[in-house]
Amino acid sequence: MPRTLLVMRHAKSSWQEEELPDHERPLTRRGKKAARRSGEELAARHLTPDIVLSSTAERARLTVRQFIKGSRYDGDVRFDASLYLSEIPEHLRALQQLPDEAHTALLVGHNPTLEELVTLLSGHRTQLPTATVVCLMLPIDQWSQISEQTRGSVGFILSPKEPDT
Repeated sequence: MPRTLLVMRHAKSSWQEEELPDHERPLTRRGKKAARRSGEELAARHLTPDIVLSSTAERARLTVRQFIKGSRYDGDVRFDASLYLSEIPEHLRALQQLPDEAHTALLVGHNPTLEELVTLLSGHRTQLPTATVVCLMLPIDQWSQISEQTRGSVGFILSPKEPDT
């Protein structure tokens, strides 16, 4: 059975506290709303993940938290330090470790690597503004099969509008 990979860039993060290390930056109010809306929209499309895999950065963690509020997701969430400021090989290794019972996975992380990963896996160059989700349909039967040679297709791109309020 093919796998579905939902690739989500973290929501808009705050630069307000300049002394904070990059890893610890929180979300803005707009970012929180956008992440929650992404969760709501995926739930409305009946596309809730079976597992969530996320970077350990605070902005990614908070994106996951807001996504969960919007989607009412209540499954497994895995935070992986190797997804913070890393390249495609680390992302593929993390995805290869996902359980095969999970047919749909949500990956929350950072640019530019997520844009590069979507391009690699689909052959479709896609920009990922904050809180955007790309749905990739992958022709693999097990997560362990995902590799740089995997070529799937883009099912849809969901980019929630982030209002100023």
